[in-house]
Amino acid sequence: MPISSLLNTEYEEFAKDILLSQSTMNRGYFNKSYIEGLLREQKKSCYKGRQIWMLLTFELWHRMFIDENNKSSDEKQIYIA
Repeated sequence: MPISSLLNTEYEEFAKDILLSQSTMNRGYFNKSYIEGLLREQKKSCYKGRQIWMLLTFELWHRMFIDENNKSSDEKQIYIA
């Protein structure tokens, strides 16, 4: 299934929640207004869907491997694939 199709259905709210979350914005990697524009325009272009997917993947990777490594062992979450 093409990424843009996923982002137009079940993953649309998920992508918005993750990419516009306070923790994502606090990192300073992403420009909030640019991401909001991508999310608005993604239905018009599969290229924008790919950009969103890459940003989403990066943010989730950061949460799993960078944020988790900075926590104490008591705070770490277990990820089940």
